[in-house]
Amino acid sequence: MNVKKNDIYFLLFYAPLFFVKLLTFDASSNILKIIAILCFGIFILYVSSSKSYKLNEFIFWVVGGAYLSLLVITCGKEGALFSFIAIILMRYTNRLKNRSILFYIGIIGILICLYLTKNTRTAIRYIDGAWVSMTKRSNIAFISFFSVMNLYLITYKDTKNKTLIVLALLSYLIYKYTGCRTGIVCAIVLIGLLFMLRSNRIAKMKIVKIGLISSPALCMLISIVMVYAFDSGEKWAILLNHMLQGRLKQGSMFMSVYEPKLFGQELIENFSNSNFFVLDSAYLDMLLCYGILFSVIWVVMSTLVINWLYKKQDYIGVAVIVSFAIFGISETFLSNCFLNSSLFLYGEYIMDKLKLGIDNSQPIKLLSNKK
Repeated sequence: MNVKKNDIYFLLFYAPLFFVKLLTFDASSNILKIIAILCFGIFILYVSSSKSYKLNEFIFWVVGGAYLSLLVITCGKEGALFSFIAIILMRYTNRLKNRSILFYIGIIGILICLYLTKNTRTAIRYIDGAWVSMTKRSNIAFISFFSVMNLYLITYKDTKNKTLIVLALLSYLIYKYTGCRTGIVCAIVLIGLLFMLRSNRIAKMKIVKIGLISSPALCMLISIVMVYAFDSGEKWAILLNHMLQGRLKQGSMFMSVYEPKLFGQELIENFSNSNFFVLDSAYLDMLLCYGILFSVIWVVMSTLVINWLYKKQDYIGVAVIVSFAIFGISETFLSNCFLNSSLFLYGEYIMDKLKLGIDNSQPIKLLSNKK
């Protein structure tokens, strides 16, 4: 295998989509659609130029690709398929070096994103028992920042005190700029876990290990239970709905209109002020849109990856996946690898199990930074 050529294929596919997603372009953007088509063409060139595959990986890629292609037809979303393609393109590449390149691209993307979102926009939020229009900046700006911050952590493995303090300060400043409350909560959880898991004694505590490994399943369960509790009129759920600005009510409305199906279905959302109907939960979106099978696969795969990271004592990776898992309770981007940088760790897990790629387990230095 020509490693250099494979690195180029991966970066040509991933970098443009990553950059555009950081700039808050959504699925309705023609720019994003054109770039996605071009990047898919890069993938076709890669497949046509690859001369050999191991039997186990060939079966895995074909079955996984066929299933996710089916989901594009049934649910109308391409995010999971493109994430799977990105993982395919990671094979036999210098993944650590590529993530370093993407981190610098991410910094540029974040700066442009913050400039583009300098003006507030009208958004619909549930406040004091009523749906009201308000002006705010996009939550995607914080999500983009969070993605690049975690990309830095899984690439450079830097959890020195001064680094975590800087990341905490940056998270607070981006929160004040965007008003993304879920984002700042997840940033606090992430940095808190990074501090806590530096202690092997704490990391190896049974209750901590079980809690972190089971976090994807717990987040899925919490997302569903909160909606049913809101439907039942539980006071704590009604209060939580106010705190989440109507997300539980919206989830309840979607659950009443759509029933979970094995292979998912297309969800019709409405962003208009007069009839706001938007699902803001990755887990409910997986269950209703991507389907029951995808939801089960996601939870099982996430659990396996965290357990694998635990065995490697890669507690930075554990903290990153757990923080994204929590983020998914009130945002829908989890299956999109261009915003969810923890999916690089899923790719590393798959490469390890299929015995593909280069050993790049040692963190690289940021520029010429010396210890």
